[in-house]
Amino acid sequence: MIATVSLNNYLDDENIFTIVYKAEKRVISYIIIKADSVDNRVDTKELGFLFLVNADYQGKGIRSETIPLILNYLFSNSIWKVYAGCF
Repeated sequence: MIATVSLNNYLDDENIFTIVYKAEKRVISYIIIKADSVDNRVDTKELGFLFLVNADYQGKGIRSETIPLILNYLFSNSIWKVYAGCF
């Protein structure tokens, strides 16, 4: 698959990432990484995806491409468990 998105820290905050649609160099969404609110474990994070409901970006596999990118980042930084939700 050709990379259509990239992840970038938002305002140097390591807990907020922008999803950039490369073809347009445009921020189309955000991912928020939060502390574990279920078990309060430091090796667990919750993900919140803020996806814009713009029809222009639906059906392009953006979520499918973004999820492995963010999981790779988390697992490379001592995180062992991830919860995810859409809001």
